[in-house]
Order: sequence, then structure tokens, then C-alpha cells
Amino acid sequence: MDLRELNARDAQIINRHPWELARLQVANDLFHQFKPQKINAVLDLGCGDSFFISQFYQLNQLNVPHFGVDINFDDAMLQSLNNENPATRFFKSLDDLQAHYTGTIDVVFLMDVIEHIEFDIDFMKMVCSYPFITKETVFIITVPAFQSLFCSHDVFLGHYRRYNNALLRNNLQTANMNVVKVSYFFTLLLLPRLIQKTKESLISSKETTGLVEWKGSRSKTNLITKILLLDYFVSKFFSKIGIKLPGLSNFAICKPSAS
Repeated sequence: MDLRELNARDAQIINRHPWELARLQVANDLFHQFKPQKINAVLDLGCGDSFFISQFYQLNQLNVPHFGVDINFDDAMLQSLNNENPATRFFKSLDDLQAHYTGTIDVVFLMDVIEHIEFDIDFMKMVCSYPFITKETVFIITVPAFQSLFCSHDVFLGHYRRYNNALLRNNLQTANMNVVKVSYFFTLLLLPRLIQKTKESLISSKETTGLVEWKGSRSKTNLITKILLLDYFVSKFFSKIGIKLPGLSNFAICKPSAS
């Protein structure tokens, strides 16, 4: 969860949004499809409240260092996260991580991060300039899809843009990344977002706080999560036979260029 969403309310978050739970499983599936043969460390860059990297560790139990980096951490949050998550070390910047770790990082997750970056191409170049990133490092990236669906939720989160497959591929290639695969996912979420966008164009809408507003029951959460995962695997099947379905999100798998 984005730290801005977390700070939008003081109460403890009891139920995770189905989208966030399903996205975790999507990223984990992508990891198992495209992971390098040897993994020395895993990084969640822009890790928010640590949910993703903590759950990824629980799912895979890799006996390697796991790191989370987010520029929005304050000292109290860093201390709390590092005390509560002994399997993962958290840092406020890549410079802080570099001062701590001298090995290579072989998997980098950027889970709905680069849409927050005004100059996303320069950002990716900067990330790849660190010595712990090699030409074999696998980047697993997710972003929101379709600029035409940009709405109040994007404004609240500080998004600069939404992507289509062509823009995502082009920006990564311009950043000297070798793009292995780009695709959409979560087709079923297109309709509710289109309805939201249409309503906002007709009437003024209050600012949304997004994921922290989810108040569904555990059974409802589990059901919607399963539906979204089925949606992902259906899209994955169609992609294998050459049919590309649209979706509310994109993912990209890429590696730094050898040059």
C-alpha cells in the first residue's frame, strides 16, 4: 500500500483490498516465470507500508537478503519496520542501501511506482546505475493502464500518468532496458473504472483515498481476489495464443542493457 494511502486514516487497516492481494499473486507468478537462475538478493523499490515484500518473503522463503526502499519513510517508521520484519531490511534511499549492502540484487520489484515519478526514464537510468544492479537483474514492474482512465484516485496518489503497453515499452527501452515482456492484466476492472471516470466527468466527485476505503468482509475480499486472479490467468492463457486482452494494469519484465 502506498504510504499516502496509509496516512489517509489513523485506524489500523484490517482488510487488504482484493486488488492488492491479487496483484501480490500476479507478481509472484511473474517472478516464478522470469526469475534468474541465481538470486542473491531481492529488492522492493517504493515498498510503501512493506506489505508486498513481507508477503513475498512468506510465499517463497528464499534464503537471501530482502530489502525494501521508500523515500517516504521517516525514522520512526524505519525503526518500527526493521524491528517487526527481521527477514527484511528497510531503507529510505538506494544510497542508504548501497552503504549497507555490497552484493548484487537479482530481482527488483517496482509495484505501481514509476507512475509517481515525473521523469520515469531518468529514474530507471538512475536505478540501473547502482553497482548492485547488473545486466542479469530482472525487473518486475506494474503500472496503471490507459491515460483515458486517469481520475481522482490518480490525482490523490500523485500519479503523473497512466500507461499503455506501447508507452511502457518505449519508456523502458529509452531508459536502456531490454524489455522481455509487456502485457495488460485485470480486464474485469476496466468497467468499474470507466463508470467512475464517466461519473466524474458528469458530476464533481470528492477526493478519494483509494485502498484504505476498502471495508469488505473477509469472505467478500477472498471472493473478489479469486475472481481477479482468474481474470489474470485467463488473460495469460489468451496471451499465449496471440490474443491480447486490455486491462486496468500493465506489467513489464525487463533487464538493464549490457551497454
